[in-house]
Amino acid sequence: MHSPISVNNYYYCPPSVQHLEDEEEEYDDFDFSSPSSSAFESCSSVLTDDSTVVSCTESTKEEEEDPLSIEQEQEEELDFSLYPPITLPFHESLSFSMLKLYQKLLPSRQSFNKRQMMMIKIEKLLNREWPMHRFNVHLFGSSQNNLGTNQSDVDICISTSWNGLRCIKTLANVLRKNGLQIVRTIPRAKVPIVKIWDPVLQLACDLNVNNLLALQNTRMIKTYVAIDPRVRPLILIIKHWAKQRQLNDAASGGTLSTYTWTCMVINFLQTRNPPILPNLHEIPHTLSKDNVQINGMNSSFCDDLSRLVGFGRSNHESLGGLLYAFFRKFAFEFDYAAQVISVRSGKLLSRYEKGWHKGMESKRAFCIEEPFDTRRNLGNSADETSVRGLQLEFERAVIMFSDLECDYINPIDLCNKLNQFVLPEMGLQAFVFFIFLVTGHWFPMLINLPVLALNIRKVMNHQHMYDATEIFRTLSKHKKESFLKLGFYALCFFFYLYKMIVSLIASD
Repeated sequence: MHSPISVNNYYYCPPSVQHLEDEEEEYDDFDFSSPSSSAFESCSSVLTDDSTVVSCTESTKEEEEDPLSIEQEQEEELDFSLYPPITLPFHESLSFSMLKLYQKLLPSRQSFNKRQMMMIKIEKLLNREWPMHRFNVHLFGSSQNNLGTNQSDVDICISTSWNGLRCIKTLANVLRKNGLQIVRTIPRAKVPIVKIWDPVLQLACDLNVNNLLALQNTRMIKTYVAIDPRVRPLILIIKHWAKQRQLNDAASGGTLSTYTWTCMVINFLQTRNPPILPNLHEIPHTLSKDNVQINGMNSSFCDDLSRLVGFGRSNHESLGGLLYAFFRKFAFEFDYAAQVISVRSGKLLSRYEKGWHKGMESKRAFCIEEPFDTRRNLGNSADETSVRGLQLEFERAVIMFSDLECDYINPIDLCNKLNQFVLPEMGLQAFVFFIFLVTGHWFPMLINLPVLALNIRKVMNHQHMYDATEIFRTLSKHKKESFLKLGFYALCFFFYLYKMIVSLIASD
């Protein structure tokens, strides 16, 4: 087993050669553990033959665990549970919850195998039907870019030099003849597709012919996902949220496609400070064999992971912090009327800079540039009403996180926040007492004397600060003391106000 490599404050353990041979390409055969900015148990994603599970391992700088013992533990234990520490800052606690959900969303080995079987089944069927022609069948989309779930549809691209499949209905008739159910054909779409259902494998599938750019697109997304360990769980969870909120139906729901959501997350990570993801298209590289020119621009991009992994190591944001920042950005920070999301440029463009300040795109409420066909706006499926609905959903998420943070606050954070005001309050109380003493206002001075004495006694006994280890045991005492102080200060305020008014009247 290879020694761990530190990447972006995560630990990447490359697999052995033998293990790589045994695993299909879909699965990531390595472990990630991600220590946060504070010392707590870090989570590592461990792949087994049946499913992906998330385990907790303790990560410290002082001691390195024996790789052999780690490997033995992983072989002995296949079922792990997350047990976050009792006290965590909110975003780190949220990160644990996200990793739990991420574990549930990852596709099982059975789901992966069924998709492979579907691809092989289609290829055999076509070669049997037309033995004089050559067909290659490729998985693309979420089935191949490591962003799929058990519920994801299968996307298949059929590549062939034969012109007989230009009519998508020809393909549909052959599939129907071989026992597949044709759900729908869309021959007039920009990329004609056949939607089918396989009653044997229980899979829904979308097929197209010679849409080879989709394969490059899938490879690009897969490359971005592999660069940093935070990318995959963040995208999967945001896609899951969009699905639960019914925000991922661009075809009939007037919202955004899952591909558009993925581009939004990638651009968000490109624009963090410091950035977590690079701009693959603008990194110098040798043009790929499948490069094509679209609107005078190369489709090729840098996919050399040896140069890319660890790009965002200087950014130490947690998963929870990134999720909250994503919602906040599109709820309050992003200018829908003036800005364009551009994955290809790795930044936000202005509509004027993009040339979308006039013409048809100037009327669009949301502008998201397609990374390959840069003239295409992925946000054109959402009208002004839909985009306003998206903003409200983002705002709702931010408000829910804010409320959750208040509910989730832990003793350490609570005491730290309260302790900021202890000494200023005592200092102000002593200052008021000194003013009354100097000016000869004996009665208000005597009123404040017990409180001053109490504060001095607390400071001398080192009991003036709130202690996180004792806060729950002494909480009722602190509450009573706080209410008494509040009542005392309220009475003093009205007494001072009354004396001030009397003095003003007397002076007149």
